[in-house]
Parts: sequence; C-alpha cells; structure tokens
Amino acid sequence: MHFVHDRDLNLYFRSLQSRRHSQEIKLNPNVAGNVCAQYSLEEGCGGAIYFEGQAELISDSKTRKEVFPLFEKQLKSEVKILDDANSQEGHQFYKINISEWFAYGKFDDSGKSGKHSLKMN
Repeated sequence: MHFVHDRDLNLYFRSLQSRRHSQEIKLNPNVAGNVCAQYSLEEGCGGAIYFEGQAELISDSKTRKEVFPLFEKQLKSEVKILDDANSQEGHQFYKINISEWFAYGKFDDSGKSGKHSLKMN
C-alpha cells in the first residue's frame, strides 16, 4: 500500500470504499501494520518497524485539501485525486492515527527476542 505521513508520523492512504480493508475499518477502526525498509520476493521484508493505531475515513473536502500536499510532495500525486475523492465510487482518503511504533528482535544483552517500543519525537 502506498502511503504518506505528516509531521506527527500519522499515515495517510487512499482506497476504494469497496475494498476489504476499507470495509473492515468501518466495522473496527483498530489497525496494525508495518513499514518495511525494502521488500523483495526472495528475502521478504529487510527490516521493519511496526505500528498500531486507529484508522478513519476522511470524509470532508476541507481536510482532504489539507492532506493533499502530502500526497503531492511525497508521491508526486496530481490534483485529480481530489476530484476522484469527491465521488463515492472514487478512491477516498484515510488517516491512521498511530498510537504506538515498535520493533521486534534482539535489542539487548538478554538474547531474547521481543517487542520493543520506539519513542518517536
């Protein structure tokens, strides 16, 4: 999934409301995912950070216009994505409010692998 982020490290993405993840968000906004440093079919995810948070549909045009510059700058999106979002059948904007960032692995001398919270400033 292509996404962009804001200064507070919230994530934004676009999706059709008919997609399964969009339907699931409607029923339960709690989400989890990861951001891979690089992904290949041969090696999988070459290091990742994980997140938990709540996702929401951005339904008002004012907020979509405020978020659009993130897509324009980070993904080189064109202004026509705003027109697309004005249609119920078009790709809508979603925001993930991140509540926790973390990593899994061995990060201390104990030799035990585990979940480690990451402090993002």
